[in-house]
Amino acid sequence: MADEDEDEPWLIGVNLLSECGKSVIKLGLVVLPKEKKYTLNQLRKELSKQLPSLPACYSFCTKQRLPISEGHESQFKIDWILSEDQTLFIKQKFDKPKIGVKLNSGLALGSIFINYNSRLSQLRTLIFNEIELSDRFIFIDNNGWPVRKNQEERMIVSEVVNESCITLSPDIIYLENHLSTADYNDNSLLSDTPPRKKIKRMKELTFCTSKDNTYKSSCSSVESVSIPSKQLLISYVRAEAAQHALDLKQQLSSLGFSVYLDVHEIKSGVDWQDSLNYAVSNCQIFLPLITPRYGETQWTNREVKLADVLGKYILPINFLDTWPPRCLAIQFATTQYIAWKTLEQLKHDKITYGEERANDIGTWNDEYIAHVAKSIANRLEQLVGMELERLPSLTRRKTLMKTFAGKLPTEVLAQVSYDSENNEAPNIVICVHPAQKTFSIHIKDWLMDHGFEVWCSNEKDSDIVDSDTLPPSQDSLIECSNDVTDGENGVLPVDNDYIKYFQEKADQADIVLIILSKDFTTSRTCQQQVYYCEQRKPVIPLQYEDVRIPGWLSMLIGSTPFHNIHQEGYKELLLSQINRCLQSGNKDNLQLEINDAKINTMVNHIKKSINNPYCVYISGSTKFYNDTTESICRAIGTRLAKREDITLVTGGFYGVGEKLSKAFFEQNQTLRRKNRVCHVLPERDKQDRSEQAKQGIDDKFEKVPFGESLFCGESVRERETIVAKCFDICILIEGGPGAAHEAEEFVWNDHIVIPIYCTGGAAGGKFGVPDKIFHACKFHYPLASKAKVNKQTGKKKMIRSHCKVPQGVSQSDWNLLGKKSVSPEQISQAVFNIIDSLFQNITCDKSNIPISSSCPLTKSNEKSSPHSSPITPTLTSMSTLILP
Repeated sequence: MADEDEDEPWLIGVNLLSECGKSVIKLGLVVLPKEKKYTLNQLRKELSKQLPSLPACYSFCTKQRLPISEGHESQFKIDWILSEDQTLFIKQKFDKPKIGVKLNSGLALGSIFINYNSRLSQLRTLIFNEIELSDRFIFIDNNGWPVRKNQEERMIVSEVVNESCITLSPDIIYLENHLSTADYNDNSLLSDTPPRKKIKRMKELTFCTSKDNTYKSSCSSVESVSIPSKQLLISYVRAEAAQHALDLKQQLSSLGFSVYLDVHEIKSGVDWQDSLNYAVSNCQIFLPLITPRYGETQWTNREVKLADVLGKYILPINFLDTWPPRCLAIQFATTQYIAWKTLEQLKHDKITYGEERANDIGTWNDEYIAHVAKSIANRLEQLVGMELERLPSLTRRKTLMKTFAGKLPTEVLAQVSYDSENNEAPNIVICVHPAQKTFSIHIKDWLMDHGFEVWCSNEKDSDIVDSDTLPPSQDSLIECSNDVTDGENGVLPVDNDYIKYFQEKADQADIVLIILSKDFTTSRTCQQQVYYCEQRKPVIPLQYEDVRIPGWLSMLIGSTPFHNIHQEGYKELLLSQINRCLQSGNKDNLQLEINDAKINTMVNHIKKSINNPYCVYISGSTKFYNDTTESICRAIGTRLAKREDITLVTGGFYGVGEKLSKAFFEQNQTLRRKNRVCHVLPERDKQDRSEQAKQGIDDKFEKVPFGESLFCGESVRERETIVAKCFDICILIEGGPGAAHEAEEFVWNDHIVIPIYCTGGAAGGKFGVPDKIFHACKFHYPLASKAKVNKQTGKKKMIRSHCKVPQGVSQSDWNLLGKKSVSPEQISQAVFNIIDSLFQNITCDKSNIPISSSCPLTKSNEKSSPHSSPITPTLTSMSTLILP
């Protein structure tokens, strides 16, 4: 056997390394006699005989893949360079090193040949001549730092080479100093050489913008997120567009794009906000699906503002029949969008299916989704190669990031913090209704006396008239003379000059001061201003008069006590707060982060204690005001007990929660099932709530006699915030201001509220309950409805608008919730059906298999469909632009 082993030939695999040493091409095997001890120069002759695909000029490599010069080959034996699997590596050799050239977005431009000890000025000339790129770029060195042109004579090529590649970045300083905004739209930045034919190529979907690549070198937190960067990020309201987002991602992926979708990317146990921050900061294109509640939920509100602050290219997909969306009117007033259906498609559907079905945004046909995906691809293809031509204002981006009141990605904070010292006077913007103009002048003069630059929102002429007023409640929407009318093609008439002026002033501000008055809280323009400034800037409210804070405002700026102008010494307190906000280091407010961490800890505790994803929360009145409400509660509780997987959760108070959960509990006892009722109460509350729940003289709450009681939160308000984050579904029955606030919290957290409209109260649209939870109901006239003018009286009468129900829910079941003529049993069956449909959707979301995007998608050889894009676009680094 030993003799046979000695007679066996020596089989050696030969691999060809790429220039950077990462990829390998297997050239084949060579057969050598074992008894002969070959040196490398002898092996070279054997390779040329046995491997016809061998490069004409190459070098052998060590086990560490380092090239060996030909002068040393006679001193090296074969087994010195063989790996454990009996293979060796060679690398193609050129007269000069081959170096790749790419943009910092990851777009590969080509390669050049140059010595590592050549000057960077020589490298620039070579790139200009061989790749025909404009010379308005700068090199990025090995540490990720930009190299200015006046340094190029003192530096050599090896200082900017990283893994056999050099990285170029646009010379932003040159563009800022030499070009106006209008110049970004022409070809002034292209080289003077004749234009080349555009080459369209597929690239690795690395998906980082120029600023993000710069940030990475100082980022330590990204590794903990462990989410791959994607070209496109789809932002959406889950309760309205979850399926649409999944379908659009599939279409875009089939066109070769890599797409980020939260349900596919964020894994259990990973911090949700950090993950989304990282995804937004590393995407190139931000695609918001603009449905009725977009921007009015916590996450969409944060995402769209962060994308704007970081300078991302934002391309909205509009599902509304008006533009811009009411809460994003300032940001999107001049932004182009892609409609979910074209006018021709909408006209066709109205003729074929009727107006109601044509306008139902709950249904989006595959044909229309494919058309939108193709439109996105075509829009982005127009932007290919424009990385050096169209850039947003560097000054605006730096200002916005420096004063951003939300949570920025850690790597971004590391880059903007260095510029915190500023000798200019702090800038304050005062958002105020024109009715309080006299007071705003007074407070402005006082602030200017203390060294601040101040601008008031009512200084530039812009009429805020009756048409600007928000309806005080849902009840006023049937006959309303002060709603906004639609403009041509669904575009609302807006004062773009004023909006641009306000946006410019707000972007430059260090702090925004809002003057709270009754006029302010009911003004649509003032609401839009708060929506724009919140998160972007520290917002300080100042109470001008006693006024009930509407739900949308409390969600944005909180419900903490405000400085009241009638309070003695309010100016000194206000000045102290302004100075605290201006102090460097106070930008990331430690107390806010502590509060968030506290809330998240309690949310996790509640979820872990209940340990059931199929939970339904009950909210409503603590006393019954409608004759049928109590019987409706008992019927719903009894009916829901038929599902074995549901856990019913209440706030532990009397009335709706107690009656409904007691019926559910008793029915489970009859069926001999284990307890599936849980009551989440606050630990205490300073307010006397002994008529609403069992509360001791020490302000602490007691356990509920049936079911399991859990305690969390230091007040009822804090408890409401916690449960709204915990549970996906809330049933709202009757209810006063407290229940209305609880519903607002659920809507803000992108969860679904099922209003039993026929019971009245908050469930019937009173007490400022979010109007968007009624958009699906035919029995309601939503705020975005069209207004028809009566020619005789001149008044506007609201037209019924048939908006979508929650996805997967039957319209007929939803309609029953508003009919007082039906029995409690019929309502309970409708609620049961709605919850059953919603839980099916939740199950599908959690079990959905993500579309693989780990590698570039290539075109198939099959004949393309009419809706497929003939060209797969290649994206460069892009930024938010206002398209003309």
